Amino acid sequence: MTPEDDGGEMKLQRVLNTYLPSTIRNHRLALGLLACISIGSVLLIGHSLRYELTPMSFCQSEVNLRSDSLNQSGIHVIPSTPQKRHGAVAVGEDDVTDNECVEVFTPDKSGRMLICIHDPKRDLMVSAHLKNEGSWEPENVEAMYQAHQMFPDLALVDLGCNVGVFTLPAARMGMEVVAVDAMLKSLKLLQRSLLINGLSCHVTLIHNALHRKRQQMRLAVDPSNIGGSSVVDILEFRRDKIPKSQFVDAICLDDLVPLVAGRRVFLKIDLEGNEAAVLECAHEFFTRVDVKIVLIEWMYYRHNDEGSGKVKKFLTSYGMMPTWGVDPDRLIDLHASHSWPDNVFWMKVGAPS
Repeated sequence: MTPEDDGGEMKLQRVLNTYLPSTIRNHRLALGLLACISIGSVLLIGHSLRYELTPMSFCQSEVNLRSDSLNQSGIHVIPSTPQKRHGAVAVGEDDVTDNECVEVFTPDKSGRMLICIHDPKRDLMVSAHLKNEGSWEPENVEAMYQAHQMFPDLALVDLGCNVGVFTLPAARMGMEVVAVDAMLKSLKLLQRSLLINGLSCHVTLIHNALHRKRQQMRLAVDPSNIGGSSVVDILEFRRDKIPKSQFVDAICLDDLVPLVAGRRVFLKIDLEGNEAAVLECAHEFFTRVDVKIVLIEWMYYRHNDEGSGKVKKFLTSYGMMPTWGVDPDRLIDLHASHSWPDNVFWMKVGAPS
């Protein structure tokens, strides 16, 4: 042993003698446990700083990504940040590294936020509006912000999240988000937007369709309105002719319960006419989750008496009523649904029937 080594050991011993009780100094096991606790604390603090979390909290999107129970239930949780291979982002038909990202409206006035979009020359609705106007349905995003002010612990379940028009501002507000879409490329764009804005830890991304039962379905892409794409049943005699990229696994809304059980939730449903089918498999969700507000696209039900009747019966059975915005005192006439706006808010105003 060199004099330097000996001197180092003596200094360490003096530190131990000064700051540790004798009962710990005299037991190697106690010293080992103390060392393990110290190392664990350093790792935990480092994890918290990396994800801008408070101590003793974890990155929820990472926890959900690694959940065996979710993966075994057919829920396809994908990483909230783009995955890399050999130092470069993986390329393929869903590659979005060259897609444009534009600045968008944020209702909380929290500063600049970017959203990555589909080619606006092809996607003539959502992406084109985001590029040209900096917003899509800003009045509904503003209403979500108001809802968050009413319920600060509110989480967002975004069914049909597309490129993240609701998901991104919700995450910026500090809301935990479960964002679901059947189109992988839209989720890839949202991945990139989350990374750019430093919001990956707040959002769990799920690549599934939502429907009345668990089954494989076909993604029917609208080439001029990508956000308007829908899922349809697979005709077995045509299965061999369907490209693999158009297959998607459908799950029930009930399957998402483990992600938000017991939480207060803002539920946004924009599924191109499949909303009524989704609610057929949502009783457990509305029983075990405190759904405060539902925003549902109504344009497909305005002149669909059978479908609108199913939606109204389901939601009213759980104490929800249609409202103007997120004001429970401004109810919409339940029997005038032929003249309702394209998107309708439902708020919990009573006990389930």
